[in-house]
Amino acid sequence: MKRAVPKVIGVVAREKHITQIILDQTTQRRLSELAKESLIKSLLKEIPFIDLHLVTVARTLEDQHGHFEKGGRAYLVREWEYHRLSFNHTADSEHEGLFFKELGTDFNNGIFKFLKDGEAMQVHVTDDYVKEL
Repeated sequence: MKRAVPKVIGVVAREKHITQIILDQTTQRRLSELAKESLIKSLLKEIPFIDLHLVTVARTLEDQHGHFEKGGRAYLVREWEYHRLSFNHTADSEHEGLFFKELGTDFNNGIFKFLKDGEAMQVHVTDDYVKEL
């Protein structure tokens, strides 16, 4: 038996005493297409006392069209005085953001965008490492 996505989210949120839910725009759009109705509207009905946050993140870099791949979720993990790029979330992950890989390279070179203290940051990644935040 299929259960509606908002109902499942509501059940889990109540069981785990969740007070806030964050959705990115892409996820909301995809789930709304599946549900044939606005996920946000359905969630507001299902869990009216939980804060919903909709985050919109550009998956492309402005003024860099054709130089980078579409951005993908990534993390920065501290290693000594540098940060290493990772595509897996671990307890050591310090920053979550989007990694835009340079086209034409086999190595992880590119731009990592993330929020730090509410401010949008952008750093250069060279061979998996960020030397300066």
